[in-house]
Amino acid sequence: MALGPPAKASQGAIASHLGSLNAVNAAEPALENAADESVVGQIADYQTAIEEGRIEDAALAINAAANKDVDLTTVQTVNERLGIAVSPEVEAAVAETAAAQATEGSETDSTDSDTEAENEDSEATDTDS
Repeated sequence: MALGPPAKASQGAIASHLGSLNAVNAAEPALENAADESVVGQIADYQTAIEEGRIEDAALAINAAANKDVDLTTVQTVNERLGIAVSPEVEAAVAETAAAQATEGSETDSTDSDTEAENEDSEATDTDS
């Protein structure tokens, strides 16, 4: 799991750590009216899921919105900026689940790439015959 910025990090370091999740600073009307596939819309989905205690869905939504690895510091900062008060255990569970989902996704991506390469090799062999 990636380490977050130091506890007393500068605003610039926090913004850098959050990446696309800086959209969490959007105004409430923007969160309510955002397109589902936009980063702001995905953050709104995260907010709903975590407030309802749906850890898997919250992790999926924060991963979808993030352009960097999601860790505990990320989850805590996003929750703080959204005004979400959940237990440290819930925050840790979301961060761990997000990390596991990201790992599963990268393994699937590399497997898909391997399969595509094998298919191309097979097609090239078929046309050579």
